[in-house]
Amino acid sequence: MYFVRQFKEIFLFTLNNKGKKGLYLIMKGGFQILLALLFCAITQVAAQNTPHFSQFLSAQSTFNPAYNGSQMGVNLEGIVRGQWLGIDGAPLSQTLSVHTPVPLFKSGIGLQVHNDLTGALRNSGLTVSYAYQLLQTKQSLLAIGISGGVFQQYLDGTQLVTPQGLYEDEVNHEDDLLSNNSTTTIAPNLNIGAYFQNEQLEIGLVAQNIIEPSFKNGLDEQIITQQKMTFNVYGSYTIDIGMRYLLRPFGSLITDMNNYQTNIGVIGTYDNFLSVGISFRGYNKNSVDALIGMLAYQISPKWQIGYAYDLTLSALRTATSQTHELTINYRLIDSFSSKSGNILYNPRFL
Repeated sequence: MYFVRQFKEIFLFTLNNKGKKGLYLIMKGGFQILLALLFCAITQVAAQNTPHFSQFLSAQSTFNPAYNGSQMGVNLEGIVRGQWLGIDGAPLSQTLSVHTPVPLFKSGIGLQVHNDLTGALRNSGLTVSYAYQLLQTKQSLLAIGISGGVFQQYLDGTQLVTPQGLYEDEVNHEDDLLSNNSTTTIAPNLNIGAYFQNEQLEIGLVAQNIIEPSFKNGLDEQIITQQKMTFNVYGSYTIDIGMRYLLRPFGSLITDMNNYQTNIGVIGTYDNFLSVGISFRGYNKNSVDALIGMLAYQISPKWQIGYAYDLTLSALRTATSQTHELTINYRLIDSFSSKSGNILYNPRFL
C-alpha cells in the first residue's frame, strides 16, 4: 500500500502542476518508486535469456502485464521474429496477445501465448495478465500489472552432439547429464510490471521470470536449463512537429544486473498512418548488436502492420546479416470496453 499511495501522490501532483516541475517529479520520484516496486523482492539474478523484439512499442502487452487494458476495445497484438537467418538453429520467436480494458473495475485483462525456438530447444508458454489502473484521467494513465502462467520446455536430445558421443546407428551422447531422447517439462512463471502514459510520455517497467523457473530435461531429472530473472525499462516521448507529423524518440534497457543491453531510436509518423523508424541496439563494443530499420502502416482504424529489419553489426555479421520481424495489430471496438471510463488513444491508432 505504501507504493500505491506514493504513486498516486506523485501523479496527482503532476496533473495539478503541469510543466517542467511535474515532468521532473515523474522522472525522479516515479522512477525511484517503480524501481523499488520491481526490485524489492529480488536478491540475486543471473544470465539474461528472454526474447527481445525490435518493435517492442507495438507489442507491449506481450511482455508488460500493466499495459493490458490501456487501449480502447479488444486488442490483438501478434509478433513473429526470425533472427540470424542462415545459421542452423537460429532463434524463431512467435507471440500472440489479446487484451481489453474492464472500466467497471478500473482494470485490464489479457491472455498471451508464446513460442520460442532455438536449435534443439523450444520454450512455449501461456500466461494470463491483470492490470489495475491506479490513476486514469482524460490525459493520463498509471497502472500496475501481474501475469502468471506456465512454460513448457521441449529439448530434442537427438539433435545434440558431444565430442565423445556415438551417432552412427543410434544417438548416444555418453554424457552423464544429457538425455538421448526428447524431453518435455513444465514450470510456472510470474511477471510484474508498471506502465504510465499521457499525451506525450510513455514509460514501462517490467520484471520477468521472477520465480526463475527451472526445467529438468537431463538424465535423472537433472536441471540443465533455467529461465533467469530480467528487467526491462523503456520509454518514449511523442513530439508534434507539424499538423501532420509526429516524432517519437524511444529507448529501452534490458538487464539481469550483470549484463546490459540498450536500444535507442526514433520513429517519425506522417498523417497518423505511415511510420518510419531507425534504432541502434548496443552501447559499447561488447554489446553492439544491430542497426534496425522499421516501417509501419495503419491500414484502417482497426488494422496496423509493421516490419523491422535488423542489420547485424556484431561478430555474427560474418555468418548472417538478416533478421526479420513482423507485427500485426487489430482492434475490435465493442461496447463492453468503451461504454464507460476514460480511455487513452495511443498514437498508433489515432
